[in-house]
Amino acid sequence: MYHAPSHDLPYVRPGGTLPFTAARLIRHHAPEQRASTTRQRGGPASDGLVPVAQPGAHPLLSPHPIAEELPQRVSYQFTAATRPRDGRAVTIVLADGRKLGDPLTDAAGNEDFYRLHDVFHLSYATLLGWSPVTRALLNRKRRSNPTLDENEDGGRAVVVEEGIAALVFGYASDRGFLRGHTYVEAPLLDYIRSSAAPFEVAWATAQDWEDTILTGMRLFRQLRACGGVGTVHADRIRRTMVFAGPTRQQTSQASIMTRVHHGPERPLTRQMIRHQAVPLAS
Repeated sequence: MYHAPSHDLPYVRPGGTLPFTAARLIRHHAPEQRASTTRQRGGPASDGLVPVAQPGAHPLLSPHPIAEELPQRVSYQFTAATRPRDGRAVTIVLADGRKLGDPLTDAAGNEDFYRLHDVFHLSYATLLGWSPVTRALLNRKRRSNPTLDENEDGGRAVVVEEGIAALVFGYASDRGFLRGHTYVEAPLLDYIRSSAAPFEVAWATAQDWEDTILTGMRLFRQLRACGGVGTVHADRIRRTMVFAGPTRQQTSQASIMTRVHHGPERPLTRQMIRHQAVPLAS
């Protein structure tokens, strides 16, 4: 059984905010320090077929009204566009053709493709069955249960999940976005599990998080290699995530930013997308 060394990193209060200097601290630890003792070094990297516990063993899969369940199978379409007012690259995500949240930029001075980080949240939802961020984006918060709505799907859980995604991104960006990596260093997993401890995903082991992070980063690399365009087919029952490269339609979708920031929000339909050439990020 994996036991994290207690002296590796400063103590983090369970549920506390994630320090953004953590990636810098983790960098100084020996790469041999890892969570999984079952995967052999040099073995194949995660292919998205994640062997976690059977669905019956997961407390997250207890029944809720169907409208509040995370989708069992869904295709997430990532589209690249430019924002008309300043030409900045943005990412638009659709869930089975319906707009998922707002278009995202890198929100940084240097282009680093952080605008694709929603794929991390989608991997948490699919492979761990936990993602308050994805629930909010899909309008799948469990409002029929006020306790779950406040404690599990509320603002604190969202902030913690966003912190985990940012921390993973910082860690991976210093390591070639984990290309060729078959493990994640133990100190990072300690931070993540400590921060997620107050929530229903507390059951997830270091191995579960390791597999999920490797899969999310694989999908990130594939999206980035295709200019931020492509489709991720997610199956929560089988716990698989498969990337499909961009279609001709995806590479010709026009920017819709003028509809996003002016007037009331409304669901994006395929009819709202005009087939014009869109500059893609390199």
